[in-house]
Amino acid sequence: MKRYFCKILFIAILLSCEREVDIELPAFEQKLVINSFLDKDSIIRISVAGTGSPFDEDPNWIDDATVILICGANCDTLVRIDTGLYQSTLTAVALQEYQVVIQAPGYLAAKAKETVPETVSGFEISNLRDSVATTEEGSFFSEFTLMFDDNPNAENFYEVSAFNLVHLSNNGYSLRNVPCFSNDPIVYSDNNQSDYRLTFLFNDAYFNGQPITIKMNFLPDAYGTPNGMQGELVDPDYKLIVVLRSVSESYYRYKKMLPEHLNAQEYDFWQGQGDPVEMFTNIEGGYGIFGAYSTVRDTLSH
Repeated sequence: MKRYFCKILFIAILLSCEREVDIELPAFEQKLVINSFLDKDSIIRISVAGTGSPFDEDPNWIDDATVILICGANCDTLVRIDTGLYQSTLTAVALQEYQVVIQAPGYLAAKAKETVPETVSGFEISNLRDSVATTEEGSFFSEFTLMFDDNPNAENFYEVSAFNLVHLSNNGYSLRNVPCFSNDPIVYSDNNQSDYRLTFLFNDAYFNGQPITIKMNFLPDAYGTPNGMQGELVDPDYKLIVVLRSVSESYYRYKKMLPEHLNAQEYDFWQGQGDPVEMFTNIEGGYGIFGAYSTVRDTLSH
């Protein structure tokens, strides 16, 4: 009890002490920040911002940039359709290389290259099983099997996520990205842990050129309400939708580093703030990401 009282007193003393300190931050070089993911068969859009102060709450969107997209003999100047967002007349085509060059007043030019991956072949999900076991907290989890063919002629990178489509009692529907985990060595080795995630990234280092089968588990929305509470099945006929993306190496490296980068920005009262983690970028002369992916989907009814 005495130790607990001392801790409370110590915190109260800290909170009661205030002192204004002027800090001179070093000047930083103004650079463009580019963000775009090329989605196969979709119109290409690119967002453009500029670097800013750590105290800026909102992105420094740039509305007067010149954004040029080049693919083979095609050269397209993108049109701004929203704050900091530019749209092309070109769609992303598999195995095509795209180059973007961006200029804006007061900034160095930035550019990047990316190739859109092929769509995965042989994709199928099967063996949907409910209530295969419970978590340590007593929540039911379900299981499905994921199968696809890996292209032997390239190093490939993948991202998988799962969604539940549940019919609600008010005749509405709920579609939600559900947490998944897997103890399969292919997934486990590339993610370092088997905790629940909304998306998993992995490469073909262990199965290059071979058909692959992976078992995955998920926490279904079909139990209880769409906020994740457990209970009776609210929709015995719910659907499982699994999305598999073949992603570029730049996409893979960016998404793999993003959680670590964001976690380092979190502040903890006792441990302070972590060391900064420099974010991956493939933008020459700037920051951000110019990535690409191709998507396939499959649906199972319960």
